[in-house]
Amino acid sequence: MFIEVMSLREGARPPFPFPGQWLYAGNQAVMHVIADRHAGKAVRFGHIAFRTELAAEAVVERLNRAGFVHDVSIVPASGDAQLFVSLPGGLVVELDAPVRSRSA
Repeated sequence: MFIEVMSLREGARPPFPFPGQWLYAGNQAVMHVIADRHAGKAVRFGHIAFRTELAAEAVVERLNRAGFVHDVSIVPASGDAQLFVSLPGGLVVELDAPVRSRSA
């Protein structure tokens, strides 16, 4: 659905242990879609994701200062950090960041 409606394309996705797709606009993965284990082939849109080149440690520090509770996961293969921030109303924002700054 999102591929046609938003002119996205399916692209590379790390080897997570659960089914899903990463949908791209140009060279940027802009939507992470995962299969809903309870609904057959249906998909679940559970969060939005943003990418930063700021080191994950600095992002965590900023989240803590702002009082945001978050969970951290490491992406298989790349080693990048995924910081999941649950907002009021149920929206989850994923902040993807390198474990170390790319300029370091």
